[in-house]
Amino acid sequence: MKKAIAAMLTVMLLAGCTAQEEPVFETEGTVSPSVQVKPTAGEIGIWIPEGAVSEAMAEESGGEVYTWDSYELRLQTLEGGDIHRTLEQLTGMKYNDLTVMQRAKGELELYQTVWCTAGEDGTLIGKAVVADDGNYHYCVSLMSPEDVDSSEVYDRLCNTLAVVDPDAKK
Repeated sequence: MKKAIAAMLTVMLLAGCTAQEEPVFETEGTVSPSVQVKPTAGEIGIWIPEGAVSEAMAEESGGEVYTWDSYELRLQTLEGGDIHRTLEQLTGMKYNDLTVMQRAKGELELYQTVWCTAGEDGTLIGKAVVADDGNYHYCVSLMSPEDVDSSEVYDRLCNTLAVVDPDAKK
């Protein structure tokens, strides 16, 4: 008898446990997935020394090159994301062989490094700063012979570096 009552209770309890169908909804029109649009790159705003001459840049990455006295200044905007790749591209050296300093400047992350390379006229010292806005890397690199003290010029470049919204000019 106890077994019969237990069986009846189980049947009664399970009788209410039926799967319920989800309602079906129809949509009209075309449904497109959400697409993230990458913002337009800004422009590098920086002090350019008087007498600097703009040169044609032969690299496919584009950018600008300025020369004066014994200096060469390169301005480039590269895809963001991998700071290691960007610094290796700028310096020609492996990231692990560089000493990189990082600091914030407003909403930008700045990465700075110094390296040397052999040139036709002797050893050249390179100094670079990369401003990262989360989407793009705004690169400024300065090359000069090792016997030229470029610290004042480089400091002024770093202090005036800004990323300018290209739409703000209009």
